[in-house]
Amino acid sequence: SFILLIGLAGRMPREEVVALAIADLDAFEFYLGDKEYFLTDHVTLIDTDMYAFLSALFWGSVHQLYPWVTEARQTHPKLLAFTERM
Repeated sequence: SFILLIGLAGRMPREEVVALAIADLDAFEFYLGDKEYFLTDHVTLIDTDMYAFLSALFWGSVHQLYPWVTEARQTHPKLLAFTERM
């Protein structure tokens, strides 16, 4: 999971950490699919948690430190739309 990657950042090559982070985003994007929200047709706790995580990643200053985040915004349009919708 993405949270575990934070702890691995100093113990794994950067490329592997980025690959795992992108794999997590791919999984989130796949799970969301064409739904507006992750579990139901209305906002639930998981949606607020995912919004907090994704908005910090996509809209925070993280992209200045990690250029791969800018590309991840472009390659995960469903997650980006989710954060905009929330």
